[in-house]
Amino acid sequence: MFNLKGKTAIVAGGSGLIGKAIVKGLREQRAKVINFDYKDFANDLLCADNFPHFYTYLTMTKKEKELVTVELPPCDIFINATYPKPWKTHLTTFLQYSEDMADIMAQNGGGSIINFASIYGVLGADYRIYEGTDVDCEIEYCAVKGAIISLSRALATKYAKHGVRINCVSPGGVFDNQPVSFVKAYCNRVPLGRMATPDDIIGAVVFLASDEASYITGQNILVEGGLSAW
Repeated sequence: MFNLKGKTAIVAGGSGLIGKAIVKGLREQRAKVINFDYKDFANDLLCADNFPHFYTYLTMTKKEKELVTVELPPCDIFINATYPKPWKTHLTTFLQYSEDMADIMAQNGGGSIINFASIYGVLGADYRIYEGTDVDCEIEYCAVKGAIISLSRALATKYAKHGVRINCVSPGGVFDNQPVSFVKAYCNRVPLGRMATPDDIIGAVVFLASDEASYITGQNILVEGGLSAW
């Protein structure tokens, strides 16, 4: 089950904390994975020089689209796990690249797009757990993540007739050596009693990327240890 053999995936942000786990998980399921990030390129064609607009967060140029559609294998899976700042560019990259990749997939007979949002696109942050630490949850971050979920839902209905599925994965807090007091306070808010690890996110991504999820689109999967179930 969930065998991705023969599928090509592009992971934007594949060198990040969660991105690395996604690249690993997709490769374990036998997908051809192209890491699209500033560093650790898995394919020399995908680099900032060839895609200058990706990291200035505008839109794909004609040349960039040709690179994806002509010089690379057809993309079956596109995952946007980037975390750009400031907030306006954060939103723009998801908007433009989701739509551009959906157009490309529509021409190729379909595919799966998975955008990364956050529990804070659904839930309000509990700011008590941040008190006394240098960790914070920016209001703009919450607004953008909510917008990404709404954007993905709208694009899912627009491109459904072309066989393109568009979904979101919204992780809860992922452990990244945060202050002990923050980790303890956060874990006390989670029914499973711990923060997520990057590997905890892989299952939802592989499922949404696979043919087993062929009837799922426009959804947002929360991977948060039960935090929203209280």
